[in-house]
Amino acid sequence: MWYSLLTGLLVTVLIGSLISARIASSITKPIEEITRVARNITQRQYESRVRLKASDEIGQLASAINFMASSLEQQMYEISENQQRLSGVLTNMTSGVIFVTESRRIMLVNPAVEKLLGTAGQDLVGKLHIEAGKNFVLSQSIDKCIDTGEKMREEIHIYYPEERILDVNLAPYINFKGEKKGVVTVLHDITEIRRLEKMRSEFVANVSHELRTPITSIKGFTETLLDGAMQDEELCRNFLQIISEESERLFRLIREILDLSKIEQKRIVMNMTEVNINKLVEGTASLLQEQIQRKGLRFIMPTVKDVTMVSDRDCMNQILLNLITNAVSYTPEGGTVKVEVSKDEQNVTIVVADTGIGIPEGDISRIFERFYRVDKARSRDSGGTGLGLAIVKHLVDALHGEIAVQSEEGKGTTFILVFPLDK
Repeated sequence: MWYSLLTGLLVTVLIGSLISARIASSITKPIEEITRVARNITQRQYESRVRLKASDEIGQLASAINFMASSLEQQMYEISENQQRLSGVLTNMTSGVIFVTESRRIMLVNPAVEKLLGTAGQDLVGKLHIEAGKNFVLSQSIDKCIDTGEKMREEIHIYYPEERILDVNLAPYINFKGEKKGVVTVLHDITEIRRLEKMRSEFVANVSHELRTPITSIKGFTETLLDGAMQDEELCRNFLQIISEESERLFRLIREILDLSKIEQKRIVMNMTEVNINKLVEGTASLLQEQIQRKGLRFIMPTVKDVTMVSDRDCMNQILLNLITNAVSYTPEGGTVKVEVSKDEQNVTIVVADTGIGIPEGDISRIFERFYRVDKARSRDSGGTGLGLAIVKHLVDALHGEIAVQSEEGKGTTFILVFPLDK
C-alpha cells in the first residue's frame, strides 16, 4: 500500500510540475516579449513588434503595444521629415533667420546669418544676442519685440564684416499654451536694392539736368533772336550756330538714352558676322581725324594686321567709337592715343590707351555708371553726355566680353577689352 501511495504521489507531483511549468511559460514568455519590445521602443527602435497571437488579456496588451509602436514609428517619421524640410528651407534661404529665446539667447541660425554677420553658427548658438549680433540697433529691436510681444519691422545698417543695409522683420514665438517663448528674426539684405534706388534717383536728376542745359540755351538764344537780334547778320549766325550745336547735343543725348535702354532690356538684335577689328579702328580714326589733327595728337594704329572675330559689327563699332572718342577728347594737345589688337587661340584683346588727364583711383569703380563724370566741366565742354562708357560696358557684357581699366591721374588711361572666341 505504501509503495502504491508513493508511486501515485510521485506521478502526481511530476504531472503537476509539468502542467505548472507549461502554464508559467505561457504567461512569462509573452510578458518577456512585451518587455523586450518596450525596451526597444525606449531605445528608438520603433520597428520592433510583439510576435504573439492570442485573444486573452495578454494578447490584447500585445496588440496595444504593437499599435503604440506603429503609431510612434509613423509620428517619428513625420517629425523627421518635417525637420528635414525645415532644415532644407533654412539652409537654402537667402534671408537670414535667427531664433532668440525668452532668456535672450540665440538657439537657431541659418547659413545666411553666418554670411551676413561674418560669424560661424557654432559661435552664435547659445550666446546672448547682444554679444553675438555685434549691432546695438538689432539687439535693441529684439529686446523690444520680446518685451512687447508685437511684430516689428526695422531697417538697420551693419558695418561688420562689411557695410550692409538690412530689412529686419521680428515676430514673437508663441507656444501651444499661448506663452511667449522667444523671437523669430528674419534679415533681408536690401543693400543692392537701395543702391539701385539711389542710382535711379540720380539718373532721373541727371537726365533732367542734362536735358535742361541745352533746352535752356536753345530757348534763350531763340528768344534773343525774336527780340531783334536777327537784324545783326553776324550775331544771328553765331546764335544759330549755337542753337544747332545744342540741338545736336540734345539729339545725341536722347539717342544714347534710348540706345542704353534697349541694351539694358536686351532688345537689340545681334547680327553675328566676321568682323575685321583693324578696319573698324581705321574707320573710327578717319571720323576723328579732324579733331586729332586740330589737337596735334599722335594716333598709333594696331601693329598686328587683319585681326578678325565673329561678332556684331555695329556693337563693336560703337564700343571702339566711344573709347577712342574719349581718348581723343581727354588727351591734351601733343599727346598720344594708341590702339593695339591681338589674338590668340582663346581670346581677342583690344587695348585703347592714351596719355590724357587720367582718372583718380577713387573714381575708377564708378566710371561705367550712367551720367557719372570725373570732371563734369571738361566733360560738358568736350560734348560728352556721360553715357558713353555705360553703353560700352553693357555692349561688352552682351558680347560675353570683359573690360578692365588702368589709369593714373595726370598720366593717362588704358582700357583693356577681352572677347572669348568660343562665345
